[in-house]
Amino acid sequence: MRKVDVFGKKLTRFSIFVWIAVFFIIILTGYFLILHVHRNQLDALAQEKLLMERQIDSILSSQEEESFNNVEDIIQYLPNTFNQNQTAVEMELLRNLSGLADAGNYKISFTKDTSSPFSKSLTPTVKFVSISISMTAPNVESVFTFIRNIQNQNNIYYIKSLNMSINSNGTASVQIILYTFYNDVVI
Repeated sequence: MRKVDVFGKKLTRFSIFVWIAVFFIIILTGYFLILHVHRNQLDALAQEKLLMERQIDSILSSQEEESFNNVEDIIQYLPNTFNQNQTAVEMELLRNLSGLADAGNYKISFTKDTSSPFSKSLTPTVKFVSISISMTAPNVESVFTFIRNIQNQNNIYYIKSLNMSINSNGTASVQIILYTFYNDVVI
C-alpha cells in the first residue's frame, strides 16, 4: 500500500468508514452507559418508594392512644376569670392567621354563665361561656384551618357545632358555636 497519493499528500491509514464505526461505537457505549445509570437510579428510587410506603403503612396501622381527661381532672387548671376582650382579640388573631381576614359579615357574640354543653353535671364553681361566631368565608379550607387553630390554643374550647353552607360563588356561610370554661373561685 502506498504512503502518498498521486499529488504527494501523505495517506492516512484509517478510512472514513473506520472513523464512522469508531464514532458509532462510542455513541452506543455512551447510550448503554446512560441507560445503566438511569436504571440504577430508578431501582434506587423504587426501593426508596417501597420503604416510604412501608413506613406510611406502619404509621397508619399503629393506633396511637388518645387520652382525654375528665373535666373534673382539669378543673384546677382552668382560669379563675373570663376576659371577654382577650378572647375576642384571640379569635380575631386566629381568624387573621387562618386566612379569613377578608371574611365578610364577621360577628362574634358571648353569652356568660350559660348552661353546660355536657350531659354530666359539674361542680357549681365551673362557669360556662358560649361563643357564637358567624362569617362568610372566602373558601372552605380556611374555615378548617380556623378550627384547627382554635383547637391548638392553650385555652380550652369545646366546639359544640359548626354549620357551613357552601354558596354558588365558592364562599361559605359559617356558624360556629363553641364553649370555654372558667373556675369561679377566689384564690
